[in-house]
Amino acid sequence: MRGDGDVAMGKGDDADNMATLRKVIRSQRRIIKDVYGRGPETVPQLWAIFTEVQRYYDAGFTVPDDVTLLFCDNNWGYIRRKGRESERKRGGGMGLYYHIDMNGGPWNDRWVNTTTVPKIREQLNLAYRSGIDRIWIVNVGDLKPKEMPIDFIMRYAWDPDRIGPGDERGYMEGFAASVFGDEHASEIADLISSYSKYNLWRKPEVQYPGIFNIPEMLALNNMWSNLELRAKALRRKLPKEQQDAFFQLVYYPVVGSATVARIYNSASIGDAENINLLMEKDRELTAFYNATISDGSTLHFRCLRESTHLR
Repeated sequence: MRGDGDVAMGKGDDADNMATLRKVIRSQRRIIKDVYGRGPETVPQLWAIFTEVQRYYDAGFTVPDDVTLLFCDNNWGYIRRKGRESERKRGGGMGLYYHIDMNGGPWNDRWVNTTTVPKIREQLNLAYRSGIDRIWIVNVGDLKPKEMPIDFIMRYAWDPDRIGPGDERGYMEGFAASVFGDEHASEIADLISSYSKYNLWRKPEVQYPGIFNIPEMLALNNMWSNLELRAKALRRKLPKEQQDAFFQLVYYPVVGSATVARIYNSASIGDAENINLLMEKDRELTAFYNATISDGSTLHFRCLRESTHLR
């Protein structure tokens, strides 16, 4: 419950904004009663505790007991708090709003996946074990390129006890096998896991020249180059009917991420010639991704169809 443009509701300090919110809640409850002809406590409602609203809640701002408290992560995939015992006793319970895609300040996180499966499992498990389980809403941006984390979240939410610490690798190999078959599932799982892990260290949209020192840049360049070579080698082994899927799910995020990382590292040392070469490579990758694979249309994979069954 926030103001126009997704900012604080009210024109004053926190106390003034909370007073505004109290009026809004009273009006909403009255409207619900008028429209449905029964008490608002019988109509499912939730209160999204985003950003500054978390501050209001911590300061003592409350809503009726039947309203679900929808806690938000920090916009980067880390929950801001666990549920308390007193909150677990509320009639409305608690829920979670979770980001694997972020559009907003100070930085976006939208291009390729930067959320690893171990991180997702850990954070959702913390929420689930502390009673934040009434409803989970996930900000995914677009299905493309968030297929893998969407698939994992759907499976985990269906049965959180089924996937424990250490089971992430098995899930990743199963995801890869569901799309490409068993033969290369282990290598594909490792490529996807590695590129998302490297991007999590420093998300592409948050990079700028000078972040890393020379030894760090050399180490990162070597890691990305090795990952890129593995992706290229595997691409040559796959049959024609798997090429589009591989380019979207594996090759483009690996090679594209490696290219962007090297662009910033080259900028850090003033290597203009290499920057120009890498920028041209980035343009070619992007054009192929947007206009060539699957004749430029969004791809649909068996893994996503299976996840709708929540098996």
